[in-house]
Amino acid sequence: MQSTIEDLLNRFFGKRPKPSRRPRVLSPADAPPPGGQPVLGSTECVVVQPLGPERSNVLQALSRSGMKVREVASIDAEDFGKRKPHLVISSFDDPAKASDTVTRLASISYDGLVQPIGAGHGIVHLPSIKGGPRVLPPMPALLMPEDLIEVIETQGLSRNSAGQATVHLATALSKKWMSFAYQPKIALRTMQLAGAETLARVQHPIHGELLPGSFLPHSTAQDLRLLGLGSMRAALASWEPFYRLGFNLVLSVNIPLEALEIEEFSDLIRAHRPEDSRWPGLIVEVDAVDTIAAIDELKEFGAKMRQHGVVISLDNFGLGNTMTADLSEIGAAEIKLHPEIGQDVSKNPARAAICRAALDLAKIYKANLCCNSIETLADATFLRNLGCHSAQGHVFADAMDRVRFAQLLKSKVGRAAS
Repeated sequence: MQSTIEDLLNRFFGKRPKPSRRPRVLSPADAPPPGGQPVLGSTECVVVQPLGPERSNVLQALSRSGMKVREVASIDAEDFGKRKPHLVISSFDDPAKASDTVTRLASISYDGLVQPIGAGHGIVHLPSIKGGPRVLPPMPALLMPEDLIEVIETQGLSRNSAGQATVHLATALSKKWMSFAYQPKIALRTMQLAGAETLARVQHPIHGELLPGSFLPHSTAQDLRLLGLGSMRAALASWEPFYRLGFNLVLSVNIPLEALEIEEFSDLIRAHRPEDSRWPGLIVEVDAVDTIAAIDELKEFGAKMRQHGVVISLDNFGLGNTMTADLSEIGAAEIKLHPEIGQDVSKNPARAAICRAALDLAKIYKANLCCNSIETLADATFLRNLGCHSAQGHVFADAMDRVRFAQLLKSKVGRAAS
């Protein structure tokens, strides 16, 4: 059976590479900025006193951006030359003093940006920028942490505790850095392409593509709501061009429970859903653990969405009490297992038992069972023989941008799942 499934995969996707390590959040070394200059790994910021009333907001912004802060009384050429901090911030009531500071920075071979802060002037210094000090548009008279965070994140200086590049979702949304990738979903019985999950990405001007771990933590419900609406709109807009290439795909989007607004999403569906009667609908994935405490809410949302051709998938199924809680009233059309359950499932009896139990629950719920993050042919074969309906993972195809996904479809016209 393994040779059969491998032949089917090769016929549709081409010969698959060996499984790689799981995707990680990109670091500065992964994507050098324009001009080929490497992005430094340090995230130290030097704050030159006095900052005046803006000091607390500046320090708050730096802390939220994951930067290490060092406060000094004045610019020390020898110290700066040795430590080469990423960022230098200073503020003066007298523009002449600010100009003098710029001159001193330039004299010790530091190229940077001049950032007016409030009534005074601030120096935002970036060693990687060439061409000497430059003046940025003034910040608001009352400097708020978000103002400085936007500058820091635009320049790619924000980091998490692991040193990985990060950006606040609010910044990415306001800067229009959001994009969407598509990961194929395979119907295991026929081994044909049946759908794709729409996955959010950030296209950072310095670091390139950032994965959700770089921008979803600490997001507000409002930001998640805007991202959810954008994801749904992107999925709705993508169906027709994919259909023209010969594939009637059921696309899915993942939306946090706290971001779901019934009327707002209903209005968006009515306004942007394809009018073609052949449109197969859309899947909205919600975290199964979160649904346990919101069954009535999800039941109402699901009933409303089904009127517009949208169904619910219980994502990350298998965690917490999702296997024992009665979620049948939600009316989910799909159960999607947590990624870890499907990994090495052919060798792990405990995970195999969870898959069998989930398949039994799927039959009770009258839902399909989707297995996520499948990385080997052995696991794909095992799940197919078990009777699972669909799967995603590296063994089939990694997530790809819309252009690459369309190219894949164009090269495989006529092989869509029925």
